[in-house]
Amino acid sequence: MPHLHIAMPPPLHEGQITYSDGTKATVPQMAQDVGAFLSWAAHPHLQTRHRTGWFVLTYLAILSGLLFVLKRRVWARRNSDNP
Repeated sequence: MPHLHIAMPPPLHEGQITYSDGTKATVPQMAQDVGAFLSWAAHPHLQTRHRTGWFVLTYLAILSGLLFVLKRRVWARRNSDNP
């Protein structure tokens, strides 16, 4: 807008809310809280997906190790039979 004249007042003001833990209600703090809420609202199951991802990665690492040991045992037997 020219000359920075807009009809809407700023949506956040200092001290607009009271935090139960005593955090000072500054505009950057409230903006960060709004951003965190919007992120959670967009992805409410994000923590569950991250936890599931770690279980899957652990499972795949263990499976890869077992398959490597199996491969070594099968081919060691195969190579010892053919001189």
